[in-house]
Amino acid sequence: MSAQTDQQISGSVLDESGAALTNATVTVTNEGTGVTRTATANSEGNYVVTSIPNGTNTVSAAAPGFKKFIVQGVVVNVSSRVEVNARLVVGQVNESVEVAAQALQVETTTGEVGHLVSGAEALGCS
Repeated sequence: MSAQTDQQISGSVLDESGAALTNATVTVTNEGTGVTRTATANSEGNYVVTSIPNGTNTVSAAAPGFKKFIVQGVVVNVSSRVEVNARLVVGQVNESVEVAAQALQVETTTGEVGHLVSGAEALGCS
């Protein structure tokens, strides 16, 4: 049985005025394992990071001439599609703006429902 990996984190990377930051780098780091995945914002500032394992993550966005955007505690569950939008502020890359993640994340893009299953449940021994 393989692990569920259709989870994703997506959103937009914009500057203070709302303009798209093309080619901004978005990094998702699993806080438990340290595994990272990256994506680059397109010409409209949108990005999608796919194959995110279940768990709690830190999402960061960076672009030259802007302070790094960081949000910790982004929870990804089975089949979830989480949105994290970044607003970058003009400044040095070595400076950062940290944002606290929302405590409850609700799937709003689809009607899908997912949940974690124990090993016994997966084998039909519940």
